[in-house]
Amino acid sequence: MYRMSRDIYDNEVLPMRDRIYRFTRSILGDASQAEDAAQDVLERLWRRRNELGRYKNIQAVVMTTAKNVSIDMIRRRKETETLERLKTKESPAHEMDDTCLIVGKLIEKLPETMRAIIHLRDVEGYEIEEIADIVKHDAPTVRVYLSRARKTVREELIKIMNYGQ
Repeated sequence: MYRMSRDIYDNEVLPMRDRIYRFTRSILGDASQAEDAAQDVLERLWRRRNELGRYKNIQAVVMTTAKNVSIDMIRRRKETETLERLKTKESPAHEMDDTCLIVGKLIEKLPETMRAIIHLRDVEGYEIEEIADIVKHDAPTVRVYLSRARKTVREELIKIMNYGQ
């Protein structure tokens, strides 16, 4: 299986490098960040090369990964900008930004599967069955993970918010 996985990566993923770069550049608007994103996409797919044979449409997997990497980079950029704004002026108008930032950080601390499921459902809007296919779990397990992830984030947010009072 390893050889076939490597062949898929070499013959189907690597030739898409320029397409990945162009796509990430269209999302990010910056050549340097697009290059970083394209490299990150290739690295992520290399780590998942043993799974690539399971997919019918490798191009869709590649482009979805590129989109997600780009969105993650935009989020990190916005988090940095938000932190800078918060450092320069603390006001009630920034409370919502601050709360969103805290929720984002809490989600980042979740285990990888929970983090992926909550992102796919609450950010990307995927249906439970679609998420089950993506994360390779059955639908009831995805529901349990989603519920636990939301509960964990909610409880931690309440702790943080009550600490300041």
